[in-house]
Amino acid sequence: MCVQVLIFLDSHCEVNAGWLEPLLSHVKSDRRNVAIPIIDIINADSFTVQPSPLVRGGFNWGLFYRWDPVPESLLRDNNSIISPIK
Repeated sequence: MCVQVLIFLDSHCEVNAGWLEPLLSHVKSDRRNVAIPIIDIINADSFTVQPSPLVRGGFNWGLFYRWDPVPESLLRDNNSIISPIK
């Protein structure tokens, strides 16, 4: 079965080897899934990579996009970091 997937990358995104396969596995398991990676931080001066805090994207009532911390209650075990977030 072939599943067509549309991927959007902002102009500032840089991906590494193997980044796509884990995202596609979630889409393949249920085509209603929307999968996004954790976006790490690259220092503009030194190009060092810092891990991003675990956040989820959302909109406020003014429809401005923002990042919210993932509640501790959703992080039950080591697999929680790769599981879908409500």
